[in-house]
Amino acid sequence: MLIITPAIYFATFITKFLILKLGFPLEKAISNKVILVSILVGGYSHIILDAFLYPEMNFAWPFPYWNPLLNVFSSPQVYGFCVFSFFAGGLLYVVRNVLFREKV
Repeated sequence: MLIITPAIYFATFITKFLILKLGFPLEKAISNKVILVSILVGGYSHIILDAFLYPEMNFAWPFPYWNPLLNVFSSPQVYGFCVFSFFAGGLLYVVRNVLFREKV
């Protein structure tokens, strides 16, 4: 955990720097808190989804092997959930931009 925390903060600041460099206005820049939460949710949800699929995932490392999620769902179910989530997120993004667009 000692190595992960500085890496997350470093990734947060690099991401914010790149977002500003890409031309997003400063007042629309994403806060460090939002970036940090996004990194943590994305990273850990990826680990959880991989645990359903791969036998080499060990939640108890460095202790003996333990993965209670293995084979709970089949590979097509996990990948189907990912595809569904992608389209649901895209739909939410579009609806949010249409309904809550800033008036100029």
